[in-house]
Amino acid sequence: MNLLNLKKLAAALTAVCSLAFASTASAALILTNTSASYLGYVDKGTPADPDSEEDYVDQLVGMAINTGPVTVDSNKFTRSGNAFVGMPAASFISKHNNPDKEDPDFELNFKDTFVLDGSVDYALAKYGFGDWVWFLDGYIGTIEIDHSFGKGSGLSHISFFGTPTTRVPDSASTLLLIGLGLASVGFVARRRKA
Repeated sequence: MNLLNLKKLAAALTAVCSLAFASTASAALILTNTSASYLGYVDKGTPADPDSEEDYVDQLVGMAINTGPVTVDSNKFTRSGNAFVGMPAASFISKHNNPDKEDPDFELNFKDTFVLDGSVDYALAKYGFGDWVWFLDGYIGTIEIDHSFGKGSGLSHISFFGTPTTRVPDSASTLLLIGLGLASVGFVARRRKA
């Protein structure tokens, strides 16, 4: 293969990889109490330890759609009108505290963004007024939890529940790496010839 053909091949592969990578980029999934993934609400949600939060999610999973408030252990549960199929039991994965919690103005227009790898089935956002829960069904991509409720609503933390998995690289990343590798081979071949 001569140098000109190798350069053309490297340029073509780089273009294909760039297009493939760009086509997989998407906007963040915005989680609110009106989103299609919204599972329900827990009034107050105390205590806020991982075991209790697992119980809160499981309580919402077991409720019929559009029901509540139902009082269980001094917490009131309200199930959304969104219908879901195959919701597993909650299994705690991680908790992310709001880093700006000590800032007196953190409650104004706070947003938190997370990149999920497919291991998360549920997200629970703990606010000053209660907990919002979403069924994410192994979503892969970016989620954003909007916090623009004003003073007193205080986003304390976000907890994730699901089954940890081994991440498999997506095809766009694989194509990008192959394209970069071939472009590097072409560059080295060009440098040797010169």
